[in-house]
Amino acid sequence: MKDAVIDVWETAGFQFVKHKYRVTEMLANEKMKLVSEKSNVRVLGLFKGENRSEVEFRFHPIPGGKTNLGVTIQIIFSNRIRHFMARLFFTEAIWKSHALEEMKALASIIEQQFYETKDT
Repeated sequence: MKDAVIDVWETAGFQFVKHKYRVTEMLANEKMKLVSEKSNVRVLGLFKGENRSEVEFRFHPIPGGKTNLGVTIQIIFSNRIRHFMARLFFTEAIWKSHALEEMKALASIIEQQFYETKDT
């Protein structure tokens, strides 16, 4: 629900990230937006940093009772050096792959809830 807070540790490639997401927007069957004002990042367990993260999930119903799911992950770096380092270590490809994992996980949760609701 809107304004809920979600604490999560996640990995993406060689990065470990702790987010404290706040649900800033929730439109049933349309979209959900999460914002982490301060995400703590560890790269290879050696380098520490902070950035902001925004994640938006979009739901598009299609015929046949199905739904297309989209996700956008936006990472806002604290300065140009951190942004350059992220590009140097190909983090865009890592996060694209991670976004796909996120979509599959959310789809699985939604399907599980749908089938549980359908069975009762």
